[in-house]
Amino acid sequence: MTSVVVPHLEIQMAAKTPERIAHFSDTYLPRRCGVLTSMGVLTGALAEAGVKSLTVVPSHPELAERAGLFQLPSLPSGVVGLRLAWPGKRQLERVAAWRPDLVHVHTPGPAGLLGVLVGRQLDVPVVHTHHSDAQSQAVANQAPALMARVGLRLFAARLGTSVPPTAPGLTGAIDGVLALLMRDADAVIVPGRSVSFFSVAAPG
Repeated sequence: MTSVVVPHLEIQMAAKTPERIAHFSDTYLPRRCGVLTSMGVLTGALAEAGVKSLTVVPSHPELAERAGLFQLPSLPSGVVGLRLAWPGKRQLERVAAWRPDLVHVHTPGPAGLLGVLVGRQLDVPVVHTHHSDAQSQAVANQAPALMARVGLRLFAARLGTSVPPTAPGLTGAIDGVLALLMRDADAVIVPGRSVSFFSVAAPG
């Protein structure tokens, strides 16, 4: 077993150390949040280890193009400055053409869904990191339950599967999205003890 060690996590690979990792996040600059900070620390440590990173995020008018950053066409969501991007076939093919040998999903939104689809198409390991309690955060941000329920159905359709049974309301929809995205997960990382996802089954 070979390990990639960075300050806050350890990823074990059965065959070799990954050389190209694609990171997927639904939150990015100009927003400031813990996910962005964590990704910055991680990609910086990986770069020092000689591992290349591609960061895939929703576009923003204030976000400049740069090497290693892939912006997905997006629209404002109306919730705490987040933007929504839908993983279309063109975006899937362009990210897959970068040929990552590991996919790291940082958020359970449309960008995260694209990560799962890329991992599935290329048959490479998919790692999910839960940076926060997604259900509680959605409630605190007053995310519309209807939007979450519609998103759950769209995610299921894009993944070619049925909608999993869930509890009603916003948190139930978030549970369903997490369950869908993690079906193909090779690893799930929960950095802090304060984060718990008892309703989400572990991969395998």
